[in-house]
Amino acid sequence: MSYNSEAQVTQVLQDLDNTLRRAGGTLVNMVTMTVFILDSRLGTRFTEMRHETFLEGKYPASALITVSSFARPGIVIEIQGMAVIDA
Repeated sequence: MSYNSEAQVTQVLQDLDNTLRRAGGTLVNMVTMTVFILDSRLGTRFTEMRHETFLEGKYPASALITVSSFARPGIVIEIQGMAVIDA
């Protein structure tokens, strides 16, 4: 791939974590995520990185979908997620 996909995965997960922290949670609070990737070859590495991020096997439910393009050039991954944060 011409773009650094691992760096994008790391950044997207960090952005999600930062957003959740502002709401009083962390990635641990993710209950589901839909992952869109530009190249299906990223799937295996994304799964490995997900295992490294969500420790102890506490993974959110997820779907991994390959798409033909994104709205902005250079993007290789997008993640849409839902979290539950106790008030």
